[in-house]
Amino acid sequence: KILKTIHSSSCEFQNKSILLSEAINLVNSTKQKLLTLKSDTAFAKMHDKTILCANKNQINIKDDVRNNNSKRSQCYNRKLDESILCRVHYWKICVKLNWFVNELNERFPEKNQKIFRVFEIFDHSTPDFFNPKCSYVHSFISHYNYFKTNTSKILTEFPSAKSLLQNNKMIQLNFDSIVFSLSQLPAAFSETLKVISILMTLPISPASNERFFSSLKTFLRTTMGDDRLSDLMVLNVEKEEAKCIDLYKAVDAFSNIKQRRYPLK
Repeated sequence: KILKTIHSSSCEFQNKSILLSEAINLVNSTKQKLLTLKSDTAFAKMHDKTILCANKNQINIKDDVRNNNSKRSQCYNRKLDESILCRVHYWKICVKLNWFVNELNERFPEKNQKIFRVFEIFDHSTPDFFNPKCSYVHSFISHYNYFKTNTSKILTEFPSAKSLLQNNKMIQLNFDSIVFSLSQLPAAFSETLKVISILMTLPISPASNERFFSSLKTFLRTTMGDDRLSDLMVLNVEKEEAKCIDLYKAVDAFSNIKQRRYPLK
């Protein structure tokens, strides 16, 4: 049941054309579904299906539970209509559900959700379609202030871009067609294209970094020699001294050793 709940979300997240605003909505709905599985009613349904499946395969669950002294005894839950539940099994399911929800919260925190919502600006089905006063736009520009996006130009470019796209009956108003149309006029929509260029890197950047660090950790594990093992042992023993190391300076020193594929500065 749990895997079935997250299966559709997992498949959709692998779709390269999904917009992050839609992904956020999917994440929130998936979390809601997972949390509803923690209710006694949902667990009772899963428990009944488990018993039916066990009986179909000639597995006697009741005898196994009674003969296992390490498990807690069954108790009667008054909230359900004459249902007897094994609280140990319920606890195990809650642990798994909490793990899935925590993983989603860690990967899609509330702060990032507000930034990702800027995709709604380029979705013609939303009321914020090219709305320069949308709060998501200001949050996005403030977060990526490194690129020095001109807010004043955004206020003038968005209405012009909206009018241009809506008057062009030859194109479908999806993200790819919007990017193609505006890229034909780079001087007129320079700041809008800057925002779009940042957005287009968001779906691939986290996955690329995860693959990079995963490969790095695998390489370090498989090629660990005596020198690195000794260094790790020293760091483990001298924990107080290790805490005083400036990690930023250490990373800068490491990046200066040679040219890196992924710049660390």
